[in-house]
Amino acid sequence: MKVYDKPYTFITGDVLDPRDLNGVWNYKREALKDAAARRYIESVFPLSFVKDCATGYASTDTADTRTFSFTAPADLYVTRAFLNGVFSAINAEIKITIVKNSTGTTPAGCTDPWLNVDASAAVNEEVRDLNPARFKLESGERYEILLDSSAAFTVTRLDVHFHVLSDRFGFSSATEPSFEPFMVSEDLSTNIVTQNTNNTNFATEVAKLVEENYSPVCFPLHDTAVSSATSSTRKFPLPRIDTGRSTARVVQMSLQIELASAVTGSYYARIVDGAGVTLQFTIVSITSPSTTGYGANTFSRIITTGVSGSAADTSQDYFVEVTSTNAATIQKAFVTLWIK
Repeated sequence: MKVYDKPYTFITGDVLDPRDLNGVWNYKREALKDAAARRYIESVFPLSFVKDCATGYASTDTADTRTFSFTAPADLYVTRAFLNGVFSAINAEIKITIVKNSTGTTPAGCTDPWLNVDASAAVNEEVRDLNPARFKLESGERYEILLDSSAAFTVTRLDVHFHVLSDRFGFSSATEPSFEPFMVSEDLSTNIVTQNTNNTNFATEVAKLVEENYSPVCFPLHDTAVSSATSSTRKFPLPRIDTGRSTARVVQMSLQIELASAVTGSYYARIVDGAGVTLQFTIVSITSPSTTGYGANTFSRIITTGVSGSAADTSQDYFVEVTSTNAATIQKAFVTLWIK
C-alpha cells in the first residue's frame, strides 16, 4: 500500500481543489488505521515430552524432568493448546497442567488439567486433545508445565503446542497510532500551516508502528555430561536473519536445570558467535547442593546480519550452548529464548 510522502505541491498559477487535499489525508488516515489493525500476532510455543527419538518421558521420571519452565517476557495471552502423541502405557488419566511458580495456581481462565488423555485411550495409537481456553501470561512471571498421572504411563511420542498472542502496542490504547487530520472546510481554509501540521502529526503516529511481537524458541537437553571443557559440544545453531527481512533480537533467555545428583556450581545458557565468544548469558547459581535450579535474564541481542542476497554462511550464525563451571551430569536442561 502506497502512502504519499508529500501531500501537497503548489505551482504558480495552479488552483488546488480542497477536495484533493482532503482526499489525500483521508487516504493516509485509513492506511494508518489498516496498518494499526494488524496489531495482534500469534506465535507457537512447541514442547516435546521425549528425551530423544527413542525415549519418551515416563511416570518413573522425576517431576522436574516432566516439567517445562519458562518466564513470560511481557504480558501475553495463550489462545489455544494442542496435544498429539502416542503412549505405550496408560493406566489412568494423563494430565498436563500449567501453573504460576510464585503461587502454584492455575492462571485465571485456564482449565485444570489444561490438556489430558483419558484412561480409556488406546495404547500405541495416536491420541489428541485441544483446549481453546484463553488466559493471560503475566510479564515476569515464571510458569511451569507438568506432565503427570496417578498411575504408571510411558510416552512413545508426545508433542504439545500452544499459541501465544502478543500485541504490537502492548495491549494499550495509549500507544496505538491515531491520526485525525485537519480537513479543509468553510471553517478551516487551505493554508500551508495546517497542511504542515497534518504532515508532522502523521509522521509522529506512523513512528508508533513498531514490531513488538514475541516468538519463543526452545532448546531442550537431556542426560548430558557437561563441564567448561566440553561446553562447545553442547550447542545449538541459532541462524541469523537478513536485515532486509527482519530486525529480530533476543530479549530474554531462561535456563531450567535438573542435575543427576545434588551438587553446587554455576550453570550457564550462553549465546556465542562462530568463534565461541560469549555474547550473552543466563546463569543458574547453585550455592548449596541441589538437583534443580532456574534463572532468567533480560537483554537485547540483535540476531540480524547485514549480509543480504548471498548464500547462507554459518560463520554469520550464533549458537546457544549450555555450560558448567564443574563436571556434572544434566538430567534435563531447557533453554527458552524470546525473540522480538
